[in-house]
Amino acid sequence: MPRVIDHEERRNEVLAATWKVVATEGLEAATIRRIAIEVGCTAGLVTHHFANKDEILVAALRQVHVAAARRMASHLSSGSPLKTLYAVLLEVLPLDDDRKLEWRVWIAFWGQSLGKPYLAQELHNRYSEWRNAISGLMRAAQRSQEVSPQLDVRLWTDITISLIDGLGLQAVLEPQYFSTQRLKKVVASHMEKLLQDVNLIETS
Repeated sequence: MPRVIDHEERRNEVLAATWKVVATEGLEAATIRRIAIEVGCTAGLVTHHFANKDEILVAALRQVHVAAARRMASHLSSGSPLKTLYAVLLEVLPLDDDRKLEWRVWIAFWGQSLGKPYLAQELHNRYSEWRNAISGLMRAAQRSQEVSPQLDVRLWTDITISLIDGLGLQAVLEPQYFSTQRLKKVVASHMEKLLQDVNLIETS
């Protein structure tokens, strides 16, 4: 008797195939036909679950964010907001094969978002959520007196996200240099500067 595959399972298979195609062949290669071949089904089955390619790509990008958000959520009950922040930052870096795949997908979407408003909007939404999560943890650290009450949360949120983006990109492009140990060391150094609230802008 053939195995019955439900709607959600088939959608997840399509998205997993989309990730693989985007990560290995690029965003333009992720056509409905190519995705269907990767899944091992017909193009008609793919379009049964998604209206068109754009819908598949947005869903695939959203799933990258959801996967990272689930990992980050597992640290939210750890107590110390600053320790939680450190754990959350490590969760989004490409420290294992799954997260390396996520970063390859994320980078591919970055490159295409400038010419595709629907992708740019999705990236904007995801970054808004990411900024809120980071700034929320920093404000919690202020309330628990782990960091200075005068900490410029917006500035340090921007610095932190820029650091993680840069590290993730370089770790994908230069994995021999940016080992897991190296990535953790850089993030730990950043956290030390956050604790010290170093004045990064010289004033005269």
